[in-house]
Formats: sequence, structure tokens, C-alpha cells
Amino acid sequence: MTDEANKQFQLQQLFIKNQRFEPELTPYQLFQKQEDAKWAPKVDTELRADTKALENNKHEATLTLSLTGKTPEGQTIFQIKLEQAGVFLVENFEEEEAKLLLTGYALNQLYPYAASRINDMLVHGGFPPIMMAHVDFMQVQKQQEAEQQKVADTPQAAVSTEQTENIEH
Repeated sequence: MTDEANKQFQLQQLFIKNQRFEPELTPYQLFQKQEDAKWAPKVDTELRADTKALENNKHEATLTLSLTGKTPEGQTIFQIKLEQAGVFLVENFEEEEAKLLLTGYALNQLYPYAASRINDMLVHGGFPPIMMAHVDFMQVQKQQEAEQQKVADTPQAAVSTEQTENIEH
């Protein structure tokens, strides 16, 4: 049983572990053909999250975003990789509740910083910023848990086969 009044979840430190911006086309190369070229890259995004326990009830959460921007014709414009991390104090939570906070709420706190930094890299590279879709990591975590529970509750294939055999006989 946890003491509700003494529960604490707090961002202690925010930092970038790694960042990489690799333009494959310069803005001049991209826009030289047309003066009025529109900035509408197709952006493939990959998200990954990692957490690890530190000492004194502190945990590190890392959100890794990998983006590849392409022209409508499929030519790569840029590749970006960013690892945005934070150290969180997590005290007096049950294990499952703490896990949800670290894989959901903590990532929700990190994402706006990561999105801002990605646009900073684009702008400093001479490109316009992009609109990054909002991701609700709490909802993603809950959906993943529901899917895992659904799989765990589903009878195994051997049981289904036996039932089919019984129906046929």
C-alpha cells in the first residue's frame, strides 16, 4: 500500500543525449527549380522510448525520434535523429503505476521539447519548420496494455483446434 499524500512524480533534469541532422539536399537545391515551391515534405517518423532506474527513486526516460523527410518524388531531403531525455523523481507509487507514469506521462513531457529541437535543427539548416503531430503516450501505453491483455486472455491455438474437432465429430 502506498501513502497517497507522499506520492511524488517530478521532472528533475532535462537534457539531449544525442542529436544528428543530415541534410541530403540543400535548401537551394530543393527550391531552385521553382521560386514558389511549397514546403510539403513527406516525413517518416519513428519513435522509441527507453526508461532505466537510477539511484534514490530517480529514473531516466529517453524519447528517441528518427525522422526522414522526402520530396513528393521520394528523394531524401534530410534525416534527423534526436534523443531527448529527462530524469524523473518517482516516489511512493506502485510498480505498475510508476511504469505507466514513466512510459506515458514522462514521454508526454519530453515530446514538446523534442519537437521544438527538431524544428530548431531544420530552421538552422535553412529549411522551414514542420508540423509534428501530437502523440499522447499515456493513451498509447494504455492501448498497448489492453492489446497485451487481450492476447493473454485469448485461448491458445491448441484449444481452438480441439474445439473445432469436437464440433466436427
